[in-house]
Amino acid sequence: MIVDGRVAVTARTWHIATGDHPPTTGEEHTPPPPLPARLATQPFYPGLDDWGYGRSIEWRFTRGGFDSLGAADVWARVRLPLVAGVALTGQDRALILADSANGLSLSLPLTQWFSIPPTMTATLLRPPAEEWVHLACRTYLAEDGVGLARADLSDLDGLIGEVAQPLLVQKREPDNGVS
Repeated sequence: MIVDGRVAVTARTWHIATGDHPPTTGEEHTPPPPLPARLATQPFYPGLDDWGYGRSIEWRFTRGGFDSLGAADVWARVRLPLVAGVALTGQDRALILADSANGLSLSLPLTQWFSIPPTMTATLLRPPAEEWVHLACRTYLAEDGVGLARADLSDLDGLIGEVAQPLLVQKREPDNGVS
């Protein structure tokens, strides 16, 4: 994407041609917990009730939540098409949800700290079999304002991939209008 003559967003993708089935599947993956029942109302980050992206996805936490800091595990499904009139593929759903890893596992209060991911790297073994994707999200912070958010992505059939997001972590200015 080019804005005012400058590159603003770059996306790259690789598609690896598949071949014969290898004789092993590699390391075992612990399956995610079952999908919890739907909540009557979906809570969001304190003070962020009108959050368009958040409302476009159904969230069902199995660990943590929008009201707590740290690691979070959640089943999620995209409720709206990214482009009106165009059906989402499984890969689309997984990548839209993968971009949530950093926000789901915030280590510092959103009202006091920025946690900005300038890029995202997602690697998928396969698209999810259904519309629900489980994200097991963790954030790690260094002493110099750099961090890393990462998540394993699974469905009911097992691991589908992982995502990593480097983070710029900075304290918000006190008068920035966020309370």
